[in-house]
Amino acid sequence: MKKVVVSMIAVFSVLLLSGLIAAADGAYIVKDTNQVDQGVLNAFQAMNIEVDVIADKMIPSTDFSRYGFLFVSDDRLRHAHHLPLDMPTVLSSKFYAKEFGFLDKGGVHKISSNSILRLRTNNQVIDVYEKSRFKLGGGVGIPYYYLPQRYINEDVEGIGSTYVMKNKYVGDVISYLNNDGVNLCFFGATHAMYWTDDTKDLFKDCVEFVRGDGGNSGMHDVMIESDLVNSVNGLRIKDDETDAFILDEVAQLQCNKKYRVDFRTKNVGGFTEDVDFVGKLGNFMWDARKVGLASGDTSTTGSKTITIEIGDDFAVGSTMLSVNASIVGSTDINPQDNVRMRTVMIVC
Repeated sequence: MKKVVVSMIAVFSVLLLSGLIAAADGAYIVKDTNQVDQGVLNAFQAMNIEVDVIADKMIPSTDFSRYGFLFVSDDRLRHAHHLPLDMPTVLSSKFYAKEFGFLDKGGVHKISSNSILRLRTNNQVIDVYEKSRFKLGGGVGIPYYYLPQRYINEDVEGIGSTYVMKNKYVGDVISYLNNDGVNLCFFGATHAMYWTDDTKDLFKDCVEFVRGDGGNSGMHDVMIESDLVNSVNGLRIKDDETDAFILDEVAQLQCNKKYRVDFRTKNVGGFTEDVDFVGKLGNFMWDARKVGLASGDTSTTGSKTITIEIGDDFAVGSTMLSVNASIVGSTDINPQDNVRMRTVMIVC
């Protein structure tokens, strides 16, 4: 077994572990320690996460209870049956999706192409890799793996879906699963050395989901995300009649029209939370509650359709749209990201 020390300021070093050295944050499972993906190590380094690299032959003798999570690489493992299935795991492999509960039956499928592979996530289409082939000028295409739609466990949450065959959905490249309170992530983009920045971000989200807290173990922390697609500062306004998104810094809203206000909240703490929401536009206020928002999960609870009618609630001119999220019964350690605001101009 080898140890990889990962930090923002230290150089990677691979050290032989002894029984006296404390366990790292996670265990990186690989067939042979000479086959470690440096791109994965770089990603862990960027997250300041320390991992022990554990070869296949060491799996039966390893005490996995010393680790917070597993990363299982794309290898067929002789001793895979000794891996614990009840601990947080990132499965970046075409093998063992059924064993870890992502598939009810069948197996993982593969896609490769002459063009750079893409996937759809959060209503966006992104490039998965920086190039399409391992070698310039031809050769084998860089593939990704996906959970086929017809076999996916109904409890699996799709995060990144295939984008092929005229946009037809055939399965999930990235998926989350909470299995009896244990967070698991399937990450089918297995060639980390070629990841785009968008894919690196998705891997970071995957690891944070699996760890359950994004590094905030034992803390209460929710946030209203600032990067919701088609939003300004995390607040998205859509004309209910035309379905057009209003993307101006100052959103102009017409009298006697309906608008949809959307936002997304993420639990980045270490506990399942009940979350209260209060929204305000002019003098109009609304509230909502999300019960049981699990660590690492997101919710759009609190989104609202509003009719602009001049009167007690609305007046012509400039006003503010604001949304606030608060944890019920606990103190949020980062309250500054619980509030999102956006300037609105009401015109008639």
